[in-house]
Amino acid sequence: MVMLCASVDMPGRPCTMFGEHLDGCDWAPLEGEAARRGVEVSLVLSERYAAGLPSVRPCKGCLPYKAEVGMLCRLCDERWKAALSTATRLVSFLLSGGSPPADVNKARGKPGPRLPIKEATMAADELWMDLAGVAIVHASEARMSEPWWPAGTSVRDGFMPSLPLSDAVDAMRDLVTWVEADSTVTARQGGC
Repeated sequence: MVMLCASVDMPGRPCTMFGEHLDGCDWAPLEGEAARRGVEVSLVLSERYAAGLPSVRPCKGCLPYKAEVGMLCRLCDERWKAALSTATRLVSFLLSGGSPPADVNKARGKPGPRLPIKEATMAADELWMDLAGVAIVHASEARMSEPWWPAGTSVRDGFMPSLPLSDAVDAMRDLVTWVEADSTVTARQGGC
């Protein structure tokens, strides 16, 4: 049995082979007919339209790549590793900068307090919580201990506002290292 890349079930564009189709894809016979006749697919489509046949949704390729690294194809595994390698720098960037807090009441002309949470901080928290979720699920499925959660971090809330930047960056680096250390994470996680 051939195992397909798990990212095919993820929202958005899954990693599929260009021009290759699953059995039952309505577009494949049109491409086949166009190739057999030596014409463009658009001609076959216009002939179908003129004959009153139902329209067919275009497909650039719906056959997923074969899983080669755990549940992922090589491309998704490379994307996963690239995302991990940039996660610590991204958290450092997000927590050290970002735009000033938005004054949500200014648009309505009413005086009021500014929103105390920067969007960049919320993005860093979300990145932390997503990776922490991967670690928790992996630890549970592999029947192993979860990574150590440093003070000032929360798997549900992200980084505490009082946590110094250097400690937040160190916490993210440690979490990335924990996830990278076990090569079976991609075998257990469904996606890239």
